[in-house]
Amino acid sequence: MGNSDIEFSLPAPPLRRYITHYWLSCNNQDPYCGILPDGTIDLVFNIDEWGSICRVYGAVTQKIDYSLNLHSHYLGINFKPGQSRHFLTAAANEFTNNYEAADKALALSFDGIEDSLSRGNVFQSLDTVLMQYLRRRQPMATSIDELLNALEASQGQLPLNDCAALYGKSTRQLQRDFANAIGVSVKLYAQIIRFHFASRAMFKGAQNLADLAASLGYSDQSHMNRDFRRFTELSPVAFSSSRAAFLQDRYFHFLETIEQQKT
Repeated sequence: MGNSDIEFSLPAPPLRRYITHYWLSCNNQDPYCGILPDGTIDLVFNIDEWGSICRVYGAVTQKIDYSLNLHSHYLGINFKPGQSRHFLTAAANEFTNNYEAADKALALSFDGIEDSLSRGNVFQSLDTVLMQYLRRRQPMATSIDELLNALEASQGQLPLNDCAALYGKSTRQLQRDFANAIGVSVKLYAQIIRFHFASRAMFKGAQNLADLAASLGYSDQSHMNRDFRRFTELSPVAFSSSRAAFLQDRYFHFLETIEQQKT
């Protein structure tokens, strides 16, 4: 969120199969927040002195600016791609490029979460509610999960026919099931993954964009540039110095710090 600081936190270990991270932005100073495609769904609480409003924000296919309330606190749960299905009552593609009130799409309640923010234990409270829910409704893994892992491992370069073969169903059935679980098509999700690998490589110091494009299976540097403009409205160079890239870089740094602590 533009001028507002964001705090990231990992969920409790039993939840990390389903949730990437929690985030918190207090005393928001920005009129809007730009959301970039990443194939994920967020549950967002807008908290102020009168209480909280909770919405489910779907996956986006292009950069979208959502309006924000000044001086409100924003708390979010970022679900891993496809894993929001265990916590929602609606298919992911029902709110692609949009949001829905949580009471219409969420299978559990976070009543009173604003109180835990004032007490300073909001992330622990999220853990408690989510783990209690999972004890009542144990998620089931499916072939979609294997496919998501394969797409990540291939850096978004797994051909559609290979995706269908791995999934074990027709391409048409795969496309339908994938959109229901993730909110975007297989092809678009693969393109989003590749874009994120490219942006992260740039944050780590990759200088030769032509070589980077070739390593990620783009036909040429212009092809990579088009994807950046499609997803960020900026060229790779302009994006790498933008506020959105700064926040993304902070998140990558947060994850790398966690990994270093494990070793």
